Amino acid sequence: MNDSIPENSPNIVNDFTPNRGFSHFAPGETIINQGDTADLVYTLIEGQANAICDGVKVGEIHQNEIFGALAVFTRQTRIASVIAQTECTVMMVNKDDFIQLIFEQPQISVAVIEEMAAKINELNNQLLSLKK
Repeated sequence: MNDSIPENSPNIVNDFTPNRGFSHFAPGETIINQGDTADLVYTLIEGQANAICDGVKVGEIHQNEIFGALAVFTRQTRIASVIAQTECTVMMVNKDDFIQLIFEQPQISVAVIEEMAAKINELNNQLLSLKK
């Protein structure tokens, strides 16, 4: 879950105003619930959060990371919850707005594609280790 916005990209907060807006979460608050319908893509503007699947921590989300995109594009329910580890500010964007944002700032799509490729590679490695 490391869809980081490239450092040389324009400031997403200053250059884009999402229809869904921004939300603030206190430590321990749930940003995404496992099993929910995926209709938003998120960017962690400030703070840190953890991805939790069936009660097990499966990843960390850091400042400027995009998360939740995979479920939106695959039309699946959320496979993990995301819980704020620190005070968090999150930008929420619906699918159509996210697609428009990609057209306006294509470097964001590179970050999402790189992360999805890394996840596939990680899963392949896990499968290979299970075969041994």
